[in-house]
Amino acid sequence: NPSVAMMQVEKEIINMNQYAFENYKRGYEAIISGDLKDKELINKTEDGIDYLNNKITDFLIRLSNSVNEKQSKIIGGFFHAINDIERIGDHAENFIDSAMKMHDLNLEFSDVAVKELNELNKIIVQMFYITFDNLANPSKENAEKIHELEEKTDILKDKISTDHYNRITKGKCQIELSPFLSTFVSELERIADHLTNIAYSSISPIGDAEWIQFY
Repeated sequence: NPSVAMMQVEKEIINMNQYAFENYKRGYEAIISGDLKDKELINKTEDGIDYLNNKITDFLIRLSNSVNEKQSKIIGGFFHAINDIERIGDHAENFIDSAMKMHDLNLEFSDVAVKELNELNKIIVQMFYITFDNLANPSKENAEKIHELEEKTDILKDKISTDHYNRITKGKCQIELSPFLSTFVSELERIADHLTNIAYSSISPIGDAEWIQFY
């Protein structure tokens, strides 16, 4: 039954997003605290995310042959969602790799940088919760809300980078941290982009903000 099957797929996508969220939090904490205790768990969870991505994709391909036009559009959104969730998982895995390198070099972010990064993290966590709600209960309002938050992440990304280089010029920060901070902030911003795409995919067959105006 295509309708029942799609409900089950939706649940599995939400589960997949939960795994990505948990790994995101673990990876973020590893960089901020320097604690590498979750390395193996992050890698194991990433394997689970990849497994779900492959299995859901295969199932959707087979399911697409037995659905109507409306269901086909929803499946299109599912494809976009799982692709973005998988990419979030990749970023979380990158976090633990960066945390290990920083640990080996005895580097850590300053208290000021951590405070700014935590502001960005709070917004991204909000965005995760909106995607959970939107996957289960798609709405234009959720998509618009997450779009507003995504714009805030762009502003914060620029501010964090600017403040970091200002601290370097004043001798208040190690220049060796620059590539790590730059990469970390860029990946956080990309995660915000992926979360925005996931929210859009719930109401858009092409997973794009432009379609929302016709919703």
